[in-house]
Amino acid sequence: MEIIIIILLLVMNGVFAMYEIALVSSGKARLETMAGRGNRTAKKVLKQLEEPEKFLSAIQIGITLIGIISGAFGGVALADDLAPLFKDIPATAPYAENLAMITVVAIITYLSLVIGELVPKSIALTNPEKYACALCPAMSLLSKLAYPFVYLLSLSTRVVNRMLGIEGGQERPMTHEELRMILHQSSEQGVIDREETEMLRDVFRFSNKRANELMTHRRDLVILQPDYTLEQTLAIIDERHFSNYLLVD
Repeated sequence: MEIIIIILLLVMNGVFAMYEIALVSSGKARLETMAGRGNRTAKKVLKQLEEPEKFLSAIQIGITLIGIISGAFGGVALADDLAPLFKDIPATAPYAENLAMITVVAIITYLSLVIGELVPKSIALTNPEKYACALCPAMSLLSKLAYPFVYLLSLSTRVVNRMLGIEGGQERPMTHEELRMILHQSSEQGVIDREETEMLRDVFRFSNKRANELMTHRRDLVILQPDYTLEQTLAIIDERHFSNYLLVD
């Protein structure tokens, strides 16, 4: 029975960890697209992203409580069950209780990392918007139930951030390199076809051009006049080797 309870606690920890990474990894643009298509949960996730400290506090409360309960419960209950195994071995009998406790802590720590952290987070990263929307209602309920603690933690976080000179609510502008990376990933995943990709890449290249790189000043133009003789015209063509010439009257 104790093992089942520990596993359930670890799974719950994994759910919190999954939502945490899904929330912070969700793309705002994609969520806005989903919300524009009528996805109400996506709108709620967007609202949560506007107050991240509020919901991250709720998540941390859940993770901390589960960690305390699983550690205390597992250490006491499972260690008592495991101690007789060490007592049956003469070499370990004097240290049975300590060895049982160390073994239980090591096993719970390992399972916490795998089941409670790494696996859920890796799953969430495959489609953060999907899992953020799926878990949003439950986390919103938790945030309401734990509102006094969430409010205290959120307030404390804002105070410390201000002391450190960190202002919340300011979005960092996306750089050209990040846009190019998004374009590359979209192309690799087939979201944008090859022609569209090349067109968008040309836009980036075009934005770095100066006007004098794209246009030729009038004084540098090779112009043919109507009163030029055939010999003059052929001489210019032979010298400059352009495919087209301006004829100005």
